[in-house]
Amino acid sequence: MTTTKTLPMALDVEKCVVASLMLYPDQLEYARATLKPESFYSGDYQEAFSAMVEMREQGIDIDLQTLSLQLKKRNKINEPEIFVAECTDTSTTKYLDGHIKMLLDYSSKRNTIGLLRSSLNKLYTDDFEFTEILPELSSIIDSIENQSITGNDTVPRQGRILTVGKISDRLDDYYKSGLKFSGVSTGWKSITQHYRPAKGTLNIITGIPGHGKSEFFDALSVNISLEHDWKWSIFSPENFPVEFHVQKLSEKIIGKPMFNSNSKMNEHEFHAALSWIDEHYGFIDLHEDNCTLEAVLNLVKGSGVDGLLIDPWNELEVRLRQGETETDFIGRQLTKLRRFARKQNIAVFVIAHPAKMHKNTDTGKYEPPTPYQIAGSAHWANKADNILTVHRDFESDKNEVDICIYKVKFKVHGSVGKVKLCYDKVTGRYSEDENW
Repeated sequence: MTTTKTLPMALDVEKCVVASLMLYPDQLEYARATLKPESFYSGDYQEAFSAMVEMREQGIDIDLQTLSLQLKKRNKINEPEIFVAECTDTSTTKYLDGHIKMLLDYSSKRNTIGLLRSSLNKLYTDDFEFTEILPELSSIIDSIENQSITGNDTVPRQGRILTVGKISDRLDDYYKSGLKFSGVSTGWKSITQHYRPAKGTLNIITGIPGHGKSEFFDALSVNISLEHDWKWSIFSPENFPVEFHVQKLSEKIIGKPMFNSNSKMNEHEFHAALSWIDEHYGFIDLHEDNCTLEAVLNLVKGSGVDGLLIDPWNELEVRLRQGETETDFIGRQLTKLRRFARKQNIAVFVIAHPAKMHKNTDTGKYEPPTPYQIAGSAHWANKADNILTVHRDFESDKNEVDICIYKVKFKVHGSVGKVKLCYDKVTGRYSEDENW
């Protein structure tokens, strides 16, 4: 079968999107989280979009002149100065949502035609009966629906209605091997009884500054990786430079300090720790001009890691949309994080500081902050799957630390409660006291 019809395209819409990004490059983070170069029909617009994404990743400021120079270096567009001038000599918009939706709609039509074309061609031959083609068409429809749910950017995100019949295989698997959905051990029996981290969840760790939120997460991640071989992407300005963070992880792995002790780890132990960390951890180093959640997620997406840490939340830039409050922004970002965790099937951890705390008037001590006391928004309590507070008793001879499990959304992952651990300041390890 041949056709004289061109594929669906909207070059005027594509031109508007590209021109708007050239003139208002602050919109690029939103666009790159939604579009891919293949979303464009025009090869020139694909190239221009790719060039701007590359410039942003390299920390190069985007203006018309620098973009023209970048396109000239890439040498894929004829006369890039004229191309940029013609692009920007058109109507543009600061608010791309509607135009991006139209662009994706056309892209989705082209994608669907590509999926169906080979099957439909078979109907023009005598080699196939109609009933033989039905399973193939059904498979294509399922593929389109699945791509929509998993966030393929060239398919309209319409979603679908699931029935028990459609997911019967998944339900059988859940019934027969439900334990694999229950999360993993934390390495501390007392905590695992209440909280089992699981892929596809959004986990928040809070606590008063200096009480050991980052230390606890590091110990938790080491335990999980030692027992379950999880791989991690770590965005932790709290622990930069990376040398400091690697030292802390090494001491937890080996159980010895790196410096200033007669019992410090030897060179063999040091290199063994480095090798293990290299296998299980990657450290995200964002450019200071692009310290956004979108930049983090773009680096992690498709990387195959099991977990992601953002520590702390307030190191990420706040980029409010027109009329948006900080509360609305946090809610939108947490929704994005939760969806990302589910689509990528990874466990996302965020360390968030509480708002200003006040001492208990009776005891003169700070109480453990609750989910609704996390700074910025009540959305922390509402959007997260699991929330833990790390609260340290500095007057305890045992360096006791309370791990308060304030929220566990799914009972298969545990239940609320409070557990005590002992913190070893020398190695950074946490242990359980059998006498408790």
